[in-house]
Amino acid sequence: MSVAQSDRTIVYGEHDGLSHRHVTQILQDKYGFIWLSTWNGLDRFDGREFVTFKSRPGDGVAMPSDRMRKIAIDDHNDNIINCRVDDSWFRFSLLTGKFTPVSTTEQKAIAAHPGHGCGKAVKGDSLRRFILTDRQGLLWTVLADGVSVTSPNHVPATVERWGENAEVKSIFADSIGRIWVATKDRTIRIFDHGSIGYLTAEGTISTTPAKFSSPIYCIYSDRATGDIWLGSKPDGLYRLQHRGGVFAVSHIEMPKGFSMNEIYDITTDSRGRQWLATMDNGLVCIDHGRYSAIHYGRENKVRRIVLPDPNTLVAVTTEGLLTVDITPGHGNRRHLHRREPNRASSLSNNACMDIAAVDGKWYVATESGGVNMTADRITAPSLTFRHYDRETGLGSDVILSLTPFTSPSGPCLLAVTNKSLIIIDGRTGESREFADTFFGQQLSFSDARPVYIKAENKWIIGLNDGIAIIDGNIINADRRMFPIVLTSMTIENSPTEYMVNRLNEIHLTPTERTIDISFAVLDYRNATNIHYAYRVRGDADWHYLGNDNHIRLAELAPGDYLLDLKATNAMGTWNPTVRTLKIIVEPKFTETAFFKVLLIIITATILLAILLTVRFIRRMKRKQKETLEAYLSLLEESKKQQKSPISSTPSLSPEDEAIMNRVVAFVEEHLADSDIGVDDMASAAALSRSSLNRKMKSLVGLTPADFLREARIKRACTLLTESGTSIADTAYRCGFTDPKYFSRVFRQSVGVSPSDYKAGK
Repeated sequence: MSVAQSDRTIVYGEHDGLSHRHVTQILQDKYGFIWLSTWNGLDRFDGREFVTFKSRPGDGVAMPSDRMRKIAIDDHNDNIINCRVDDSWFRFSLLTGKFTPVSTTEQKAIAAHPGHGCGKAVKGDSLRRFILTDRQGLLWTVLADGVSVTSPNHVPATVERWGENAEVKSIFADSIGRIWVATKDRTIRIFDHGSIGYLTAEGTISTTPAKFSSPIYCIYSDRATGDIWLGSKPDGLYRLQHRGGVFAVSHIEMPKGFSMNEIYDITTDSRGRQWLATMDNGLVCIDHGRYSAIHYGRENKVRRIVLPDPNTLVAVTTEGLLTVDITPGHGNRRHLHRREPNRASSLSNNACMDIAAVDGKWYVATESGGVNMTADRITAPSLTFRHYDRETGLGSDVILSLTPFTSPSGPCLLAVTNKSLIIIDGRTGESREFADTFFGQQLSFSDARPVYIKAENKWIIGLNDGIAIIDGNIINADRRMFPIVLTSMTIENSPTEYMVNRLNEIHLTPTERTIDISFAVLDYRNATNIHYAYRVRGDADWHYLGNDNHIRLAELAPGDYLLDLKATNAMGTWNPTVRTLKIIVEPKFTETAFFKVLLIIITATILLAILLTVRFIRRMKRKQKETLEAYLSLLEESKKQQKSPISSTPSLSPEDEAIMNRVVAFVEEHLADSDIGVDDMASAAALSRSSLNRKMKSLVGLTPADFLREARIKRACTLLTESGTSIADTAYRCGFTDPKYFSRVFRQSVGVSPSDYKAGK
């Protein structure tokens, strides 16, 4: 089993965003960006996106065309790229992204010494006209139709494909260093230090392909006896016993009526009892020839089993995580941990696939809920889980198996998904994913637990059609780190800015509340394998973006924000260095503290004005009422004393008092006259009808007509209390021509009928 070596080359052309297939030169600036001169302008490349810069009409630069023939970094200012367009030189600023003209004198100087960093020309090969070795050691080459980048690549996988029915179900390393690989097509391959054999149904090892009796799903070696046990589906349990160079094969017969046909895992406890994980009869115990089954739910399907201590068994099932007390005499007490809808820290998914312990913590692989980690004692009645899934940066939610190992950086887990391998750091929880782009081909992994061969520093990983032999060095994290650079920024609907990498602080005006930011890690080996994450300082967790390198912060409230960005390198290792960008959002006037104070003052002023107005109106109405009652009382007094009202009324101006006296005198004189009206009253008061109406409304709160009516009702009340006065007579004496109408008006004003009033009711 060897691991191949080769170079990895990526070609970029117009279909990848390059502005023109004709490239003349390449350079790398001090920030790490790659620049390409083309016949359609100057292109900047960040590993993912090409951005083209040209001279535009009206920019004051008389650039004859966009044919960039040569570029170099200025010897005196490394933020300047000198660009030759046809036969003229122009300066391009890395700070502004703009071209500036060059004087005639400077033209000659730049032509003699253009600058540095522009690689070298290669003669004699029309397909390779210019090359550049960047600071990573990658080779950039100008091609006839674009540009390529080549990196010395350690291809980490050798793949053996055995056919579409050769899904690997179990990988096993025996005590003498042989690797057993069992596939679904009934083949058991035994790799013996360079040679390969096939286990036959008779127990011999054939050098030519052969089939076993049944598909084997698990292989287990009993350390006490040296026997090898094979769990099959659908034929139950087999035992292999060494007999010289062959094996004696026994098929274990089950008691009548007892089922254990689909065996997925086998182990033996310290008391010599054999435990089987079955998919047809739950958890099966073989106790020195006695068979029993532990059922726990509806399906009773068990995939994996582990023994964390002599008295506890943990089973991974399709219905949750099952813990069983296997102490003799305890009745196999059990507890099933499941997903709980109302508890966020419960198991994320009932369908569990595998379990492993790393650094004192337990990790549970689930079918669609990622990896669940608990630091609790596994025998606790309730477990608190932390979830690792796509939302927290894990490459997949579908985890097939877990294998613990120790890397140079500490304890880790190898998690296998359908299409990738994920390394989970047992201390930090951070993960690295290795997928198609890393292996250089599509691999479809099986749920067999991988096996690590320490002597050869290789992993054997099961596929759905064979095996992959993975170089163990991929587990050792590539520690080459590259900073995050800002590649573009768009504020609201303004034009996108590309020269933003030097920014550490962004100011948004009161009308700017949405910002789009793009960023990149300038690791050109494999940009599609770089993952990103961000958080706005104060967030509880990081937001993982996968390979997406763009975020939008919308409808930002006024204030100061700290935006943190982090990323992996092209090998999936997270950079511990975080880039922080400060964003200051200026408030609108209506959002300032001054406005809020002003608003409070205005609101308080309005409320005070309303309060004072209400108080004024109430005081005015009270005064009007007092004035009305006083003049109505004076009216009655004058009747009794047969003289005009005197000035014992509430305080009025002499003019207003004179008017009211004339009104009262007129009403007193004509109270019984049903023909008098407001015009007559106005004449008596020496005012116009409208003036009298306004004056009386302000003084007593009533119109002249209402005042006349109130005076008549007041007189009626006095007359009704006198004995011998009838209701009809009272009506006529008070100016009413119809007693019925009088009764209706009286009731409306006083609240009772005239007769009830007369009777004292």
